Amino acid sequence: MVGTDTRENTGPDALHTPARTHLPTDLADRWTALLRPAAHLRAAGAGDPVGGQLGGLPRLPEDMEWPVWGAHGPLSFVAVVDCAALPVDELDIPLRPEGRLAFFYLEDEECEAVVDTCDPDTWAGARLLHLPPGSAGFPERPAPEGLTPFSGRAADGPGGTERPDSESTALRAAFGLGALSVMERYAHPVRSGTFQEALWDHRAGAAHQIGGHAVCRTPWRSRSPRRRWATRSAGRTRGWRRRRRGGCCWPSSTPTRTPA
Repeated sequence: MVGTDTRENTGPDALHTPARTHLPTDLADRWTALLRPAAHLRAAGAGDPVGGQLGGLPRLPEDMEWPVWGAHGPLSFVAVVDCAALPVDELDIPLRPEGRLAFFYLEDEECEAVVDTCDPDTWAGARLLHLPPGSAGFPERPAPEGLTPFSGRAADGPGGTERPDSESTALRAAFGLGALSVMERYAHPVRSGTFQEALWDHRAGAAHQIGGHAVCRTPWRSRSPRRRWATRSAGRTRGWRRRRRGGCCWPSSTPTRTPA
């Protein structure tokens, strides 16, 4: 799992500066009011505190089943994080102070099944489990037959500040973009190429996050909005490239799989 340092490029000052530079004062105030705190899950480096794991196998209680989305099959295990390691006091979402959070998501390389936040019938393809205290000592649960787990990496969760994506519903509501024509929306200062380009280097380097703003992921074929709970995939981050797989745009930060 690839991750870069997020503490330099996601601080409040780093995001306030381009807003003040490229937006009128009233729009800059409205845009910066949308900034939200987040914990970025990334591969831990030497000396970093370890508060979770990216990929690998989960440690589930004996009576807890591996999440499955009906006929689509078992979900891929994405990450687990120790609640005590998260900056709970800094986040603006309610989190339990104890136990662990385990994230699962349906990975469909052909995009035949897509988790769409606008379609409740698809929400079973994204699952968040709260594991009880002491679950780190449970034995690893083998992956269901036919599911190859992602390679495992220790993870840390430094805090940062997240901005709304250019397709964010929060951004649309704050600036009334939904009432504008397509051409008017793209001409709006907060959607302009100049402002978005100025923000480019301030994207989080982590591939997943808790809190902050979700990023709309649009499959190549269905063009249907897609979001990974409170986590997100980051595509155009420095040193990464996007690649198409199975007709969809996938970030190259997608965890590698353990060879069979």
